[in-house]
Amino acid sequence: ARGRLSRIVEREGAEVVVALGLEAVGEALRLPPEAKVVYGLVAVPPESGRVSLTGVYMSPPVEEYVSVIRRYLPAIGGISVVGNLSAMRVLLGDDRARTTLYHVESPSGLVDAVNRLTGRTAVLLLPDANLLTAPVVANAFLFSFRHNIPLLGISEANVKQGALFALVFDPRAMSRQLGNKVQAILDGYEAKDIPASPPGKYNMYINTTTAKKMGIALPEEMLRQAKGIHE
Repeated sequence: ARGRLSRIVEREGAEVVVALGLEAVGEALRLPPEAKVVYGLVAVPPESGRVSLTGVYMSPPVEEYVSVIRRYLPAIGGISVVGNLSAMRVLLGDDRARTTLYHVESPSGLVDAVNRLTGRTAVLLLPDANLLTAPVVANAFLFSFRHNIPLLGISEANVKQGALFALVFDPRAMSRQLGNKVQAILDGYEAKDIPASPPGKYNMYINTTTAKKMGIALPEEMLRQAKGIHE
């Protein structure tokens, strides 16, 4: 549908366009403003002035990570959150207790921010493909292991790389959320009146080897809650 989406929507008489992934969302945002778009499979909401737009984004709010730390790992003092301003606006809730924020706008700025971190905190790098390049991520993991400061992941792949744990969206739950938003629009609600939302359910993945190397005791209850455990 690349370059042809507007004609397809007109031909099909589509009431709603569901765009999955960054490329699809980019195509959908070029549709006429009256076209109603529901997005999914993107890390954070796309930046757009479009009114007829809603969807479900994949990244959990920071408070979800804080909740896990409070419940299972109270010895970790808090979370250092590193990311760009737009991601922070979306993923930071009103309760910012036990979080320290580091706003960065470039890969080098992210590396500098991470390398300055100290203390008994965990580090959460907010999703941004422009910032989290392969060398930056490699540097972050190297810093994590050198200083025994756990890195929190945003994917199962991060956990396999060495992140202490990650909260990952549940595909079935996200699919239901998308379907509910589409149905609401078909029932007569305006897309602008249906707030974009994070996943309603997360799966937790844990790296037990990372925990052992850093001297972090993982309670049995936390291990039982995990969807997957990597060593």
